[in-house]
Amino acid sequence: MGALVTAFLPAAIVAFCTTPIIRRLAVRVGALDRPGVGHNHRNAVPYLGGVGIVAAFCVGLLILLYVDHDPQDRAAMYGILLGGVMVAVVGVIDDTGAFWATRLPWLADADRRGLRPVFKLAGQTLAAVILCHYHVVIYGMQNPFRPNTPDWISFGWAAYPLTIFWVVAISNAVNLVDGLDGLATGISSIAAATLLVVALLSGNMVGAALLCAVLLGACLGFLPWNFHPARIFMGDAGALFLGFALGAVSVVGPLKSATVVALSVPALAIGLPVLDTVLAIVRRWGAGTMVGARDQAHVHHRLLDLGLSHRDAVLALYVISGWLGISALAVERVGPLLGAGILVFVIVSLTLGARLAGVLPQRRAKPLTPRQTSWQA
Repeated sequence: MGALVTAFLPAAIVAFCTTPIIRRLAVRVGALDRPGVGHNHRNAVPYLGGVGIVAAFCVGLLILLYVDHDPQDRAAMYGILLGGVMVAVVGVIDDTGAFWATRLPWLADADRRGLRPVFKLAGQTLAAVILCHYHVVIYGMQNPFRPNTPDWISFGWAAYPLTIFWVVAISNAVNLVDGLDGLATGISSIAAATLLVVALLSGNMVGAALLCAVLLGACLGFLPWNFHPARIFMGDAGALFLGFALGAVSVVGPLKSATVVALSVPALAIGLPVLDTVLAIVRRWGAGTMVGARDQAHVHHRLLDLGLSHRDAVLALYVISGWLGISALAVERVGPLLGAGILVFVIVSLTLGARLAGVLPQRRAKPLTPRQTSWQA
């Protein structure tokens, strides 16, 4: 418990104390998110708050390197530290795109406001490769047909692309859900807390538990400044970093000894960003638009359209994220068969809820045939 406090408290203090300083600096250099189409705020709000989250996490991680002397844990911490800084740098460049777009136009996107998607994806992939270099990899899983034995199924060469895909996907999922004040920060806090409990209950994931505690501290230290009405946004630097950190921590912890059903534990813990990303892909594919195109039909947008206030929509999504976290804990603690049942129930519930909320496109009614029309007449 003392080690957890040592991991949590410095990160929370650094995030809380550095964020107002970064806010004043962002205002001075003109790093402001101004109201416009697709924005849910009326006044200009400074961003780059993610820099404070990254700084807090790095401070906590450096402290952990002196607390935890396990060579495997230390290697994972170095990988997360270096990969996280890489993702944060990519995010900062994207956030400050308006400043350097005229200087390096070949890097800028079509709106001249950030990086081209291909360069952003390349930076995230490189960060995930750095993570793999320090052996933070999904090497395999326990045989689901023999859960009480040491029988192990190795992923072989596929372990590395699988890990890279997982980390990059979670990074972008958290970035997509960052659409309301305090939403991504709060959801990341709930996910980190869930993974922390999973690591503690396992009894043999000390390094993962400490990493979760640092991440939780960084998020909670930043949240008071980011909750509605937000005084600062985290920007892509914070959202991409939080996604990277959550994806990496989940690889260090639960995925190391998971069965097929328990592989869903990290996905459930980070469930809301994952759900929103999957729904966005299905929605855009069904509409015949590009998967990477922006729209105003994310889960949080639909809640606002249904009449919820900004704050109520965020709190409702906190509740859903908490429910997913509890479901993840339940799946981790029960047997494979019951865990599969819980997982199916969660998937069906979320699908029905998404359809009712209008996040998924409704099926179009089939036109009546001439025979049906004449019969009704």
